[in-house]
Amino acid sequence: MHTSTYVQIAQLLAWVSPSRSAQPGGPISTDGNTMWVMTTRSIEVVAEIYSAWLNRASRVPHEAFRFAQVRFAKDLQAAAQLALSRNPAEALALQAHIVSDLAADYVAESQKIAELIAQLGQDGSR
Repeated sequence: MHTSTYVQIAQLLAWVSPSRSAQPGGPISTDGNTMWVMTTRSIEVVAEIYSAWLNRASRVPHEAFRFAQVRFAKDLQAAAQLALSRNPAEALALQAHIVSDLAADYVAESQKIAELIAQLGQDGSR
């Protein structure tokens, strides 16, 4: 987790941390049983933290789907180009170019996905 996420969690825990008195956000002890009192602000903080994380997390499948669409279009175009090859040497050269382009696309996409995953632990959305 990113440091600022720890700070947000620490702030949240300060609102619900154990103490001897029944303060807003603290426990109330009745007959040895502890009940936690959540304030409106502590609930808002939890909602904000999860909302920010979910917004960042949803970027991963969206990016993967976008990439799949682009790659499918390129693959269709490559198949059409291969079908128009006039001889085996031309087809082989085109195939080498297609595979090189394919590998470059997958390396670039894996870097994008890795960056998106790394952002999950960071504060705020990018």
